[in-house]
Amino acid sequence: MTGLEVPDDFPQKPYEAILTRVGSQRHPDSLFHYSGSWNAVAYRFMSCATSSETFTDSVRVAGIAPPLPERFKQEVALFNFFINGLAVIDSFFYGLYWIGSMVDTKSFPIRSGDDLRHIQVHCAVKIYTANFPSSPLIAAFGCLGHVASSSNWKITPKYKEWKTVRNILAHRAAYGRAFTLGSPLGDVWRVENIQLNDQLTSSRRLWLASTLTELMDAAEDFVKSKL
Repeated sequence: MTGLEVPDDFPQKPYEAILTRVGSQRHPDSLFHYSGSWNAVAYRFMSCATSSETFTDSVRVAGIAPPLPERFKQEVALFNFFINGLAVIDSFFYGLYWIGSMVDTKSFPIRSGDDLRHIQVHCAVKIYTANFPSSPLIAAFGCLGHVASSSNWKITPKYKEWKTVRNILAHRAAYGRAFTLGSPLGDVWRVENIQLNDQLTSSRRLWLASTLTELMDAAEDFVKSKL
């Protein structure tokens, strides 16, 4: 992105290619929402990556049971990591919906007001699956889940974990940490009993980056063939 240095694991090439192609379209309503979503994809990924590095560095220096204020620093990093990381996926699919509306307004109707809330990941997945079954996008969606029926979308365990953790942190509580000598689980974060170590965020960042890259590559192919 012009004026911003994105992390090395961000799929900048397909991101920029899509931005250039879509930006030349004459669909002002769709373009407005798409542009905002594409900004969000990059901004949220950068924030997620920064939070991951902050958490990892803190654990390596201060350990997994530091006193305040270092413990607070770790908790803030975890919150921001999961909130921003899932927002990357949400924003991508919000933008993908509006790309679809430039191709087929009937299948991807122009929405406004409160109706914008209904543009969610599963919504975009189902519409694309129904209308573009041979698109590489459908295979890329497998990183997140698949359409099991007209009313059911089954998501993958890794994506499900991210959604669960985000919802707990954003809507419920900041649970503590459990340190158990000899436990097969080891030391855990009581949010879904996730193992506490310096790989907690970096390993999940790998999944996010590879997932976004696969989605971006497929979206670039779609945009080139349809717009």
